[in-house]
Amino acid sequence: MAHPKIRSQAVTAPLTGATPDALLGRMNATFRFLRTGALTVGAVASGLLGQFADVHTALVVGAVANGLTWISVFCSPLRTLRRSPVAD
Repeated sequence: MAHPKIRSQAVTAPLTGATPDALLGRMNATFRFLRTGALTVGAVASGLLGQFADVHTALVVGAVANGLTWISVFCSPLRTLRRSPVAD
């Protein structure tokens, strides 16, 4: 499994290559905001599930949700991108 920093760079590099220079700061800030928000929502949801169901159920749901993250990559148009698009 790749180190989180390497994985982050692998995701961010194609996006920064396709983003005009004037929008790079906004693109990075938006992705950081979404990533942090997702972590917060996931932590609250898993805490509530562990509290009201049981820890085993929370772990199984988390494992299944983590296993399904490949769907966003599979359905992404970036998957078939062979070179960086040229900005007009």
